[in-house]
Amino acid sequence: LYPYSFKQNSFIAYLGLQQKISNLQLELGVLYSSMNNETRWQQEIDLRYYPLGNTNLYLTGSFTNQMEKEQTSTWHNRKYWKTGTGFRIAKNTWASAGYTFGDLYKQIENQGYSIFNGVNLVKNRKELSVYQYLFKGKLNLFLIWQNQKEKNNYTINDELNSQNINVQSIIGGMKWNF
Repeated sequence: LYPYSFKQNSFIAYLGLQQKISNLQLELGVLYSSMNNETRWQQEIDLRYYPLGNTNLYLTGSFTNQMEKEQTSTWHNRKYWKTGTGFRIAKNTWASAGYTFGDLYKQIENQGYSIFNGVNLVKNRKELSVYQYLFKGKLNLFLIWQNQKEKNNYTINDELNSQNINVQSIIGGMKWNF
């Protein structure tokens, strides 16, 4: 037997600016990642609108440009858009629905907190979520349902084939804010 060793270091950094103007919130962000021996830059712009002037109802839209460095030292751009709405359903409880479309591939979202490292190109994603905040907002419990349309490419007998697959996910967790 021969010993096998594999070592990989990954790094993600995010820098964002946020500005509130009346019922609007604008966020600009840039993200750098070095994962799977690949270098990526993401530029993001997010706009959130509060039609009632509070967090009881909001509409959101965002655009992300992802640049991936190719083996030839050129850059491959992928773009995707995200839209959604959220509303308060009870004290300290919010629900949201969203739709994302474009070319999502190994993207990083939520200011670097969510890393999608799958092998398939995601063409669109539907999402429903519920968030419960406890202990004056220090503890966040969440449940997210996602439905993704992915494009899977594979080769059989030197012939490239493609199929669309439907992936359903339920994600739950908790986040503690200090």
